[in-house]
Amino acid sequence: MTRWVKSSAILSSTIIGAGIFSLPYVFKTTGIYLGAFYLIVGVLVITLIHLFYAEILLSSDKKEGFVGYVKEYLNKPLSYLSFFNSVVAVIVDMTIFLLLSGSFLKLLNIDNSIGVMVFWLAGSWVFFWKMKSISRAEILGFFGIVLTIIIIALYAISKHSLLLPNPSRLNLETFLFPLAPILFSLYGRTGIPIVLKNEESNLNKADSKKSIILGTILPGIIYLTFIISVFGITPTPSPDTIGGLTQILPSPLLIIIGILGIVALWTTYITFELDVRKIITWDFKIPSSISTGIVIITPLILWLMGIRNFIQLVSISGGILLPVEAIIISLIALKISSHKNSLFFSKKYLLLSVSFVVILMTIVAFFELWNILYILSAHF
Repeated sequence: MTRWVKSSAILSSTIIGAGIFSLPYVFKTTGIYLGAFYLIVGVLVITLIHLFYAEILLSSDKKEGFVGYVKEYLNKPLSYLSFFNSVVAVIVDMTIFLLLSGSFLKLLNIDNSIGVMVFWLAGSWVFFWKMKSISRAEILGFFGIVLTIIIIALYAISKHSLLLPNPSRLNLETFLFPLAPILFSLYGRTGIPIVLKNEESNLNKADSKKSIILGTILPGIIYLTFIISVFGITPTPSPDTIGGLTQILPSPLLIIIGILGIVALWTTYITFELDVRKIITWDFKIPSSISTGIVIITPLILWLMGIRNFIQLVSISGGILLPVEAIIISLIALKISSHKNSLFFSKKYLLLSVSFVVILMTIVAFFELWNILYILSAHF
């Protein structure tokens, strides 16, 4: 296996995560063909964003976090916005993981609420562990998700059935609904530095570009396989997919999926905890003890407040928080190109690519904001 292919695998393993479990429900709503169209669009736009971020990393002499690059290339107010956006995004993602943990533990006959509390406590212990042992555990998350996909796919094949969903009646809400969950499930900015700085990869510019493109396309292919497999089992998947399998799959498979899923969620959850604490502590110089408390307690508070709609949280993360970050990354890439030649694009195609990303992300963000306001107005 060539080095750039190995780097692609690293990026894919970073991307594949909780977002995959929202996609069968999304495809049930839109139909397989419209859903597949948006999956292709999502792969395209996220690939561009990944390339933009790689451009930033390779063009800067400083080794900073995302917020540091915003401060270096744009301005201080936008660095504050990116800091706030990054922290909120990770906390929302952690809350999504809490919700999923209840569904996976329910497969093990553990009450949903008790399961969430147990998962939260297990995740909170990370701050008392050595960093070395945590880094070894991270790889388990990827394999847990992949094995879950394989089990569901093999069971679907054994049933010899495929019930592709018919689309709901098309309207503005249905037409744009898939974008946010799909973008959320494909985004892997945190994996780009790992790909570029992996000591074993030692990639040149061309290989870096190929590894990022392939590493973003592969999850899209895996997701489509998973979606079709789920519809081979049930034509009406639940919003988080897992909850709808309890009455369909045999008990031994449910137990295996439950264990694999919890391992995958836990290893990613603790990584998120450490990432957001690092952002709070380093970028805003908040004492570690206070930032630890914020990281531990905030997702649980959101859950206790009744914020438990899986699809809505995924849509907020992928439809509002992600577009803000994507637009900022695009603007930085454009700013860099004004001083030096782009590493991956000609000036013409960079401008077209940035325009495409900014316009699409603006549409997605406005749609999600409108959707949130509509939901809030219905409750008052």
